[in-house]
Amino acid sequence: MSPEHEKGPPEVIEEDVERRAGGIYGTIVAAGVLVAAGDPSGGAPVDAIDAGIYAVVTTVVFWLAHGFSLALARRAAGHPAARPRVTLSREWPMVVATVPLLAIMAVASLLGASDETAISAAVWGSIVVLGSLGVTIARREDVSRTQAVGTVLGCAALGGLLVLLKVVVH
Repeated sequence: MSPEHEKGPPEVIEEDVERRAGGIYGTIVAAGVLVAAGDPSGGAPVDAIDAGIYAVVTTVVFWLAHGFSLALARRAAGHPAARPRVTLSREWPMVVATVPLLAIMAVASLLGASDETAISAAVWGSIVVLGSLGVTIARREDVSRTQAVGTVLGCAALGGLLVLLKVVVH
């Protein structure tokens, strides 16, 4: 079987790329919102429930904005997949990507963690999610261990920057 056959037709690959990109984007947006949760001027931080709501609502707004702008651009270009419903369904993983971070916050809260600790755990969880993307990439590309470690660390680096930002802001 040729590598091209294993990948599938271009339209199938493109749909897969869009779904994966939406999930990555959603993870980054949700983690960024969680980093910003609270009042950096020294006021009381936002509780974990409010932070989770902010993350979901912000991600839904980004999903709608990105999905509709992509659908409109496709329509303007005469693209066959120009219907907003199709585009929004392909972009839905952007919203679904908030689920692991919300689950981490919920579990941390149920185990008695403070709101700040639960939010921080979710931000750290974004590093794991993004790093796992690196594992997927390294496996798919069949690279050496050194290259795989570099790929995982590179993918996780954005999450690490968000953690650094959280430390600096708070």
